[in-house]
Amino acid sequence: MRLNRLSTNVDGMSRFRSIFIPAAILVAGLVILAVFYVGLSRHYNSQELQALIEGATANGQDYTVVIHNELTGSYSFNAE
Repeated sequence: MRLNRLSTNVDGMSRFRSIFIPAAILVAGLVILAVFYVGLSRHYNSQELQALIEGATANGQDYTVVIHNELTGSYSFNAE
């Protein structure tokens, strides 16, 4: 009987690992994707906004910029 209890315990731990490890990998992958998304959004929004500001300045236009999200750099740009 004792051998069966130890065997069952090892099987239970193996089942736990077989569920936990893929779940941990999935969560880590989602976190990495979220970090890349935020970083790339911020970078490209910054570049686009800089190009819009330079274009408006070169044409002598007034403009307004509203930053909606500091983390991603989402914005509204209005040339007048």
